[in-house]
Amino acid sequence: MTLLTSEQYKQDLLAQLKMAKHRIAIASMVLYYEDGMTEIFTALKNALDRGVIVAIVVDSYNNFLFTEGSNLFKLVSYRHRIRATRQAFAELREHGATITEVGSVGPNPYKRRFHYKCVVVDDVVYFAGGVNMTRLSFEQTDYMLRTQNTQFADDLVRHLSDIATNGKQSDTTLYIDQNNTLFIDSGAPDKSIIYDRAVALSKQAESIVYVSQLAPSGPLASLLRQKNAVLYFNRPAQLSFPASLDQYLSAWQYRQPNSYQGEDFIHAKYMLFTLPGDKKIALSGSHNFSYRGVQYGTKELALEATSPAVWNELQQFTNRRIATRSSYDQKI
Repeated sequence: MTLLTSEQYKQDLLAQLKMAKHRIAIASMVLYYEDGMTEIFTALKNALDRGVIVAIVVDSYNNFLFTEGSNLFKLVSYRHRIRATRQAFAELREHGATITEVGSVGPNPYKRRFHYKCVVVDDVVYFAGGVNMTRLSFEQTDYMLRTQNTQFADDLVRHLSDIATNGKQSDTTLYIDQNNTLFIDSGAPDKSIIYDRAVALSKQAESIVYVSQLAPSGPLASLLRQKNAVLYFNRPAQLSFPASLDQYLSAWQYRQPNSYQGEDFIHAKYMLFTLPGDKKIALSGSHNFSYRGVQYGTKELALEATSPAVWNELQQFTNRRIATRSSYDQKI
């Protein structure tokens, strides 16, 4: 299992899409046709023309105007992006793609979101990171894990097909191998097997590294205050409204010290646990470990890895991209 930064992920994914022979399955909260994304859409269309099966599942948030920190001055460009994306989806469907939009956007844009981020190309799986399918996502401080595993790819494609067909799902656990388990939240309000695992592992841990777009909240935040934990999350000023307000409130309510002093926007979401006996466990995926997502019923993916290799890769990512004052772009 290999960690790819968001930048590396885009290049590796493009190469795999161009070589795809049998199937491509994409699950993402958002998938935009915009500058920086045209190569991916072209690769998908070419794959379809080669006879490759292409299935895409996205959230209805894909049509929501106020995304990625939008403001009144950006409405025109975002409206154009939505229109261009709809046209690109129509073209892919004409070439044989199956594209399913799930959920709906109401007064609360966070409610019952489809927050998955994973891609299967033949037997290669990209997952357990936070990268959406947009230009900005491939530029953020984030990553995806890459593995080649036929059985896991089959299981994940079958799961996504069930969502596209039935629209409903239940909490699911996929056993990848003896060291790796994928937990899937169904989106039932006030219930999250991923958040519960974060709490359970935190109770056992002697030390914890927490990295997320959002500050911890709920029972997990209260627990982390009692632990030897180092926390990294975006400062409120780095977030758009209303996430910035929620970040202020969480930081005030739980009095969590934030060790992040970098300039780049954190979109990665993972926790590193060191348990008694120096046992290492990583929890990595789309869940921000904020209780807001639990309350509103967000559908999430997260990998629990007991292999030291995954833990070490995430620790290296922390050292290079998170625990630094300077932006990564200035360091390379």
